[in-house]
Amino acid sequence: MKTPRAPVARAEINKHAAEALERVSKEMREKRISRFYGIRAKERVRAAAVCLRSAATQIIEIRRRKTPDIVRQVDCDIHVAALRTYLRNRGCVRIGGGTTTERGAAERLLKEAAYVDEGTARLRVEYVYSQTGRDLYEAGHVTASREYARGPDPFKWPEEMRNAALHDRAYGFDDSAAYARIRAAMVPEGRETTETFLTHREEIFAAFGSHLWPDEEEAVRRKRMKATTNAYDMDAGANIWERRFGNPRQRTLRGVTKTLSDGTRFSMEAYQKTQGGSTDWLWYQAGGALWSFMKRSYQLDERKRRLRWKSYVLQEAEACAREAKMAWAARAGIRVLNLQHDGIVTGSLGGRQSQEVARGMQEAASHACGHEVQVKGELIWCDAAEDAGAPIWAE
Repeated sequence: MKTPRAPVARAEINKHAAEALERVSKEMREKRISRFYGIRAKERVRAAAVCLRSAATQIIEIRRRKTPDIVRQVDCDIHVAALRTYLRNRGCVRIGGGTTTERGAAERLLKEAAYVDEGTARLRVEYVYSQTGRDLYEAGHVTASREYARGPDPFKWPEEMRNAALHDRAYGFDDSAAYARIRAAMVPEGRETTETFLTHREEIFAAFGSHLWPDEEEAVRRKRMKATTNAYDMDAGANIWERRFGNPRQRTLRGVTKTLSDGTRFSMEAYQKTQGGSTDWLWYQAGGALWSFMKRSYQLDERKRRLRWKSYVLQEAEACAREAKMAWAARAGIRVLNLQHDGIVTGSLGGRQSQEVARGMQEAASHACGHEVQVKGELIWCDAAEDAGAPIWAE
């Protein structure tokens, strides 16, 4: 349950322990778990209950949980000259409409970094789980979760500025349509529609992007459609695209279908509607222990609890792929510089091509996850930092 402000009464500890023991016994009777693991689980429940009956122990734990646990530390190398070139070319731009400028954020990061040489600043990035992710992990409902950088991190900056910091020295390896692939593998609800989407993803982006924003360039249409379908993955409303990007031509997705190259008729409206069904399926598969945990810990309406659980199920799966890519990189002698949800950023590939590395990571991630994972890799580049060879270190 969510961390209390004060110690919990012994009677409540005993009550929850008894409920947990009964659930384990039921799973043993139904042969959902073996006797060996059932006995071990019961031993751990009893030991935890005995430990938590002490108010002093609870107070220590309550204080400890006020500070996030560091899940991982990664050393991220920053191309100082490229970053300074970018800032010189861009001038002083505010980030997110706030008071912090790009130059101020960069100087803060560089001040905290150690310098490997005159042109490379090495920043130690610490990663933590969100509070919900930590709660679910420590309660045993998930085996891993999304990791968030605590403190300065280039990936908190605008995309072009981030790319300048990593310019021409780092490679990004991301999963393509990660949530949709995970959902197609795990959830029978809407699987056929999702598989059609995955097979024809670029074609669908082009067709519906042209329908909604015919006056925009192809790259802009694709970016908007990708953002829209990503939002649909988390049960966004049908008109999320209109609220985000506008609708100057007064277009709609309602009742609109497009014929794909293989003759299949695809409806984006139908794709959006199936997402709620996948959320419900994942919730009912979770069972009573998780329902009770979420209800006690997060006082949201049930629909929000279901959506939150879906998010953390998908995060657990993306974490599996991320760990597999990192393990593959370690075996290949490739340094990991940064983490981004399902993706990782690496340093030098040791003479390998990015496509070769992506294939290796893809095989490892697919094997670990038990379903097809598609990994794409590319050199990180920023046009505004291209003349980074100029002697601007002293600026």
